[in-house]
Amino acid sequence: FNQAPDDVLIDYQEVGQNLIQERDENNIKLWFDNENTFDLYVSNDTLWNDTIRIPGKAKTDFLNVAELTILNLDQLGKPKNMNPFVKIIMEANHPITQIDTSLIQVLEDSIQKPIQANIFIDTSLLRNLVFEYPWKEEKLYEVNLLPGALTDLYGLQNDTIQQKYFAASKTQFGSIKLKVINLDSLQQYILQLKSKNGNLVKDYTVQDKSNFGDNIKALYSGEYELTIIQDDNKNGKWDSGNYDTQKQPEAIYKQGLETLRANWQLEAIID
Repeated sequence: FNQAPDDVLIDYQEVGQNLIQERDENNIKLWFDNENTFDLYVSNDTLWNDTIRIPGKAKTDFLNVAELTILNLDQLGKPKNMNPFVKIIMEANHPITQIDTSLIQVLEDSIQKPIQANIFIDTSLLRNLVFEYPWKEEKLYEVNLLPGALTDLYGLQNDTIQQKYFAASKTQFGSIKLKVINLDSLQQYILQLKSKNGNLVKDYTVQDKSNFGDNIKALYSGEYELTIIQDDNKNGKWDSGNYDTQKQPEAIYKQGLETLRANWQLEAIID
């Protein structure tokens, strides 16, 4: 898609399949588990619609070559640096439908003390396995997924998976005290704080306010940018306008912030 596919609707012919949708800013990814040919119905309100024929494929052909694993593992066994303020997220290559926490170990420090992390599947992105715990700074952690800990949409289970993490010192992070002033209280706005590489750090919907503020903690040092979208139709996203109706795109304002330093609070006032 050449813009965010928020308004794209997906429906499908029922042939006994499970179908999972995964969306990001530019793509829609579909996962399904049936062997039969079926039709996929794609539409965007009344602007356009299309039918896509999804050919059947023998499930055994897929299962013979497929495996369930975790992406972006360190193949040399080196610890990954992690932010101790946030959750650990392990991204699988297929949607996860079941976990067996008795087959998952989370170990702390060099003595490998077992800890009781809260482990769950992210319901908004079923490929993400989430570990929630009050991580201690400058500590080593190890996550072990024993065989059968994860089961995916196709009934596949993982082999042994190990990943180590090192929780960085909290002094390596900074915070941004953000304040946006002189907004139109009759308008709705979308505020998006993004890192230099474009990753969304935090977003807000602001309405009925002329001023807005927040203190955003535990941020890596570096450059950040704030985007303000004037959400005229209050649908929670930017709209590009319509040539046929001569409707203009919703106004966008972008402001780069001063570079955030480690162990520092940056005050950013946007007018």
